[in-house]
Amino acid sequence: METNAFSDDVFTNVEEFYSSENSILVSCLDCGVRRLYYYTVDILALNSLFQSLKFEEYVLEFLTKNPDDKKTFLKENGFELLAQMTRMSTRDCSAFLNDSVLSQYGLSEEGQVPEIKFAPSINGRLHEIFDSRVSHLLSDDELIRSIERGEVEIHCNGNGAIDAILQVVVKPQNFYINQIYNGSEKRIIHAMLQKRLKKYIAQGGKYAYAWVEKDNIASIKFHEKYGFKFDGLWNMVYVLKK
Repeated sequence: METNAFSDDVFTNVEEFYSSENSILVSCLDCGVRRLYYYTVDILALNSLFQSLKFEEYVLEFLTKNPDDKKTFLKENGFELLAQMTRMSTRDCSAFLNDSVLSQYGLSEEGQVPEIKFAPSINGRLHEIFDSRVSHLLSDDELIRSIERGEVEIHCNGNGAIDAILQVVVKPQNFYINQIYNGSEKRIIHAMLQKRLKKYIAQGGKYAYAWVEKDNIASIKFHEKYGFKFDGLWNMVYVLKK
């Protein structure tokens, strides 16, 4: 059995459900994006199910170690490549503590956990910056819960406008940089990230990772400063426009 559904949580808002003798295809609405999830014992058998889709645009993504995986099959069914996300990770994120250039940014306290009333403004900014088809942005309610869990920090400029956002998901042995944006001085986002990393490291954490778009050179270089490297796993994102 082959699937691109990484968790049952993705089936919260099911709009369409199609099945055949050996395949299931599900369309779920995710903050305005229709995402396709499949279960199949024969990938070619999804051909007929794709033909049944009713709406104008769908996004299908899957994890692979080969970026050419399913490329021909999906193109034959009308899909176009939207983004190639590389997983960048480090087994020990504490290396920056010994980097005099990086560590200087951590000398100042920057960023704050926002009040939940700012969730719509933060979300609006994220939707301006990122393609929601690629970035899996949250609804306002989901973002509120993320803020309540302490996963979000923002920085505001002198006029009170949000100019930096950091969202991380931290577990005992896992530090995930989910969303990161900096529209201010570079020291701001470095200080915000280092504050979170230091807390994670102090609790015994080492492993950290992020998904970065292949062509986002600035983001790749930023993560490389903290020891992140491409670890061989891709998230291939395709779009179908009918």
